[in-house]
Amino acid sequence: MEEHGGKRPRAGRKKGSFASHTLAAQEIRHYLIEEVIKEMRPIIKALIKKAKEGDVPALREVLERTLGRVKDQYDTNEESKAQELKKIQDGVRELIERAKERYEKIK
Repeated sequence: MEEHGGKRPRAGRKKGSFASHTLAAQEIRHYLIEEVIKEMRPIIKALIKKAKEGDVPALREVLERTLGRVKDQYDTNEESKAQELKKIQDGVRELIERAKERYEKIK
């Protein structure tokens, strides 16, 4: 009696080969990366401009990309929270000033 199912020799896609849609997606991704690199300065300028105009997602993106993500820290000491908030505000002000200086240089 013949056995059915299970692993068969030389069955399936060859090792290291890709589906055609995967290859197409990789080509598109490479093209997009090249185009973004070519337009990097205007893209960054536009993002900074939107952040300066008060666009919260743009502001969050700029801050997270430059300062890193803010870690959630819970502290019950109100004085400690106030000091931490002041340090963050000072850091953001300094970051905005540096961004303005760099923006003026690349105009």
